[in-house]
Amino acid sequence: INCGFSAEYKGQIEISVIDITQKELIRYRTEMVEGQNRIPISIESIPNGVYFIKLKSADYSKPYFEMSSKFIKGKGVK
Repeated sequence: INCGFSAEYKGQIEISVIDITQKELIRYRTEMVEGQNRIPISIESIPNGVYFIKLKSADYSKPYFEMSSKFIKGKGVK
């Protein structure tokens, strides 16, 4: 799955995939660039279901931001 967003500055972000019980299944840090970003997230290891992708700034010298988006992994969805 690809997560696309626009950023006002470059820096580190933390990406989490969370299930509907609020259990964090995937978490890692990566770099974002100023402008448009598209970050691939591998969801092959998690079962079908409803999930949330949460992005938050991990570079504490920059302004804080947080966003989330819901997705459904089902049959035929990778």
